[in-house]
Amino acid sequence: MTIINKTPVRTCEHYKINDYEIDKSYFDKEGKRFGNYSFDGICLYERNDEETPLKYGLGEEALKQVEDNHNLKYMLYPYDKFSKFEINFDDEHNILIDDLVLELERDTELLIDYKGSTLKECYHNGVIRIKALDNVNATVTIINNLNNESVNFLDIESHIGNNANVNLNIVDFGGKISISNYYGLLNGEGSTSNLNTIYIGKDSQVFDMNYIVGIYGKNNNVNIDVEGALRDASRKSFKGTIDFKKGCKKSVGSEEDYCILFSKDARSKSLPMLLASEEDVVGNHASATGKIDEKMLFYIESRGISKADSEKLVVRSRFNNVLDSLNNEETIEYINNLIEEKM
Repeated sequence: MTIINKTPVRTCEHYKINDYEIDKSYFDKEGKRFGNYSFDGICLYERNDEETPLKYGLGEEALKQVEDNHNLKYMLYPYDKFSKFEINFDDEHNILIDDLVLELERDTELLIDYKGSTLKECYHNGVIRIKALDNVNATVTIINNLNNESVNFLDIESHIGNNANVNLNIVDFGGKISISNYYGLLNGEGSTSNLNTIYIGKDSQVFDMNYIVGIYGKNNNVNIDVEGALRDASRKSFKGTIDFKKGCKKSVGSEEDYCILFSKDARSKSLPMLLASEEDVVGNHASATGKIDEKMLFYIESRGISKADSEKLVVRSRFNNVLDSLNNEETIEYINNLIEEKM
């Protein structure tokens, strides 16, 4: 076994949320060249370069696997108002170890979709580096829609320039285990970084999210919003850290985690943290977990809507953090259909 997805600061040890223990053999996997993907509105280039190591990441074993055994390594330059990169797992392509760099040089809405057309167990371990230049206004949506026999590991790191506005959406629906780590760096000034995650768990699915943002420049705005629902014996852990560094005066950071439990066997853990080395900042955090509001359900059902459809409406209403950030109708419809399938 090995320990991954460690929080930057150890706290609340009795909650057993600071990290995740997993079978080390996952990181011994190797896959042949992965060729089952498509793209539109993107210039795609194979990379031979070595990037600067991630500041945090899932852990040494996971990152070494990507470095040594990647079977997909590209630089992506979105050039259209809407662009997409679709990766399809099938019977032949069921192991993906990818290393992607997104160069955001102009305003764009980008969709990266990991999906499966196979019932076989699939494996994904990926690193995505996002580099947003000054004054860019971009939305990046990453979808995990692998089958529920699969394992998903994802490291994301973003560097956001001056006066940039970057919305990062994570739609985390697939896999029996889905472990994600995010680090956002705001060195510049006057930028906005929004990280929105939605998830729906069922059966014995496990989600473990570790999101960290370091704010160094002045007048930056950071929002982390995690919304989800758990059924059956599914489990989720959210660890969120906003780190106000010396010199980030007039910056604002907030994080919110909200989970609806549909089963007495479902489990949700939350650890929002604010770290501050600067005085002239504003930080907020909130966390709530519980059953669906019965009064709200009764009100909806009194309008002639079934209980199942009423529950869907309530859950869907919590996912507007992602849907409202999108302009592409095709993507909105696609995510709505995924929500319908998962519910």
